[in-house]
Formats: sequence, C-alpha cells, structure tokens
Amino acid sequence: MAAARSQPAVQPVAQSQFKFKAYARLHEYLVKRLATYCDIIGGPKGPDYWARTAITAGLAGFALSFILIIFFTGSILYGLLGAILVGFLAGYTVTTRPQSAAIAKVDAMERALPLFLSHLISTYASRKNMRDALLMSSRIDYGPLTGELVGAMRIYEATSDVNQAFYRFKGFGNRYITRTFDLISFSMESGVDIVKTLNMMTSDIQQIIEARDDKNSRTGLSVWMVFASSALFYPLFAGVGFTILAILENLLGAHLYSANDKGLLLFILLAYMVIGVCIDAVYIGQVRYNSVKQGIVKFLPFMLGVAIAVFLISMTVLQTMLIG
Repeated sequence: MAAARSQPAVQPVAQSQFKFKAYARLHEYLVKRLATYCDIIGGPKGPDYWARTAITAGLAGFALSFILIIFFTGSILYGLLGAILVGFLAGYTVTTRPQSAAIAKVDAMERALPLFLSHLISTYASRKNMRDALLMSSRIDYGPLTGELVGAMRIYEATSDVNQAFYRFKGFGNRYITRTFDLISFSMESGVDIVKTLNMMTSDIQQIIEARDDKNSRTGLSVWMVFASSALFYPLFAGVGFTILAILENLLGAHLYSANDKGLLLFILLAYMVIGVCIDAVYIGQVRYNSVKQGIVKFLPFMLGVAIAVFLISMTVLQTMLIG
C-alpha cells in the first residue's frame, strides 16, 4: 500500500525532469544551429556564447512584448504576432550589432595599413631591425590597429614566438591584414629585407581603398533611396492603409471586418514588410560591400527596427488623431 501511495508523487517529478531534458536538448540543438552564424570576427567570446545570448534575448523579447501588446491592445493574436517579430529582432540584434562593430573595426584597421606600413618601412630602412621598427611604429595612433599591434608586441616580448604574437591578425579574415603580418613574421624569423614587398603592398592597398571609396560615392544615393523606400515609405503607407479601415468602421458605425480578418491583414502587411526589408538589405550589402552577409549584418536589424517603429507609430498616431 505504501509503494502504491508513493507512485503518484514520483510521476510528476519524472515528467518535469523529462520536460527539462527535452528543453535542454532543444536548446543545445538551436545553439549548434545558430553558432555557425554567430561568430564575431576577432572577438574574445566564441560563437556558442553568442548563440546562447541570442536565444535568451529572443525569448526575453518575445515574453516581454507579448505581455505589453496584450496589455495595450487586449488582443492575443496581435500579441503573438508582435512578440514573434520583437523576439526575432531582439535575438538577431544581439549578435549582428557586435558583428557589425567587428566588421567596422577590421575595415578601420585595413584603412590604417598604408599609413602604418609607410612608417614601418621608413623606420626599418634606417634601423634594419623589424622588432625595433614595430616598437617605434606602435607608438603612433592608427586607431584599432594600434591596440592590436601593442598587444601583439607584448606577447612577442614575453614569449619571443612570432606566430603566437601575430595569431590574432590572422583571425580577422582580411587578406591584406593577414598578408601584411605574415610578411612581417617572416622577416622577423629570417631577417630577410622585405621593404620592396611592403612598398608594393602599400600601393595595392591604397588603390583598393580608393576604388572602394569611389564606388561607394557613386552608389551612395541609390543605397539611401532603397533604404528610405523600404524602411520609411512602405511602413508609413501600410500603417495609414490599416488605419483607414478603422476610420471607415468608425464613420459607418459597423464592423466591416472581424478580429481574425484584421489580424490576418496585419500579419500579411508585417510579413510583406519584413520580406521586403530583407531583400533590400541584401541588395544594399551586395551593391555597397560586394557581400550579402554584410548587408544582412549591418543594415537588416536597423532597417527592420525603423520599419516596425514607423508602421506602429503611423498606425497608432493616426488612429488617435482621427478617431480619438
């Protein structure tokens, strides 16, 4: 009898443990899937950390927005649709903003390479010692490149290991940065004079930067037009169009559409807006950076945030002003 009585108490515990294990397995599966998209260039944290952070931010954004939307609108459907968008945007932004900052850092380092190399070459020509030339050059401000160079030289002074000292420069994924410090490492290990090679590389990098700046100046207007139409104009017109339904119902004194029909219409408008913003972000990245990934990382979160804000503001403000 005692064993029979204790059985119901054990069953809920077993069920809760099973649910926890199922959630843990699902969580780990999502982390593994997302980790491939969450690598921060040159960052101290690994992709698994950012994948877990994105999931946590997405769940927090979903729960908070769901509660707030239901509180203000009283519609579970609106709350669910809005929470999905906010949760996705929160999780996406958590990883893409650091990625955008990391890409900007690498770009700034690449732009500083010609000035750094010119100083390095002039110092090396007089001293014929790459270590001394690097120490002298590290005293000059090259932006983010200076911090990385100082850190590398500290590692070299402590270990005398060239590969370990300049290992981080290979992790930035930039061929000019990698090539530059591969040559510097080779010179420090072998003592070979690489002044001519560095001069040629300096000229090549400068030409690439100038060509890129020229292309960006010619495509800048079209990029901003695409951005404005996708993140500003369409959400504004969509919000106004959705508001017109409420105005007509108020004038006629009758409900033209059911709550489900309005929810479906709102979902279609938001889905069309999100798809359009994604396509335009990809286009901007390809045109401006020759990289779809950079368009998604740099522009998509900001464009989505602006589009959703414009849509919600235009819809709520007009309803308040015209209907009261």
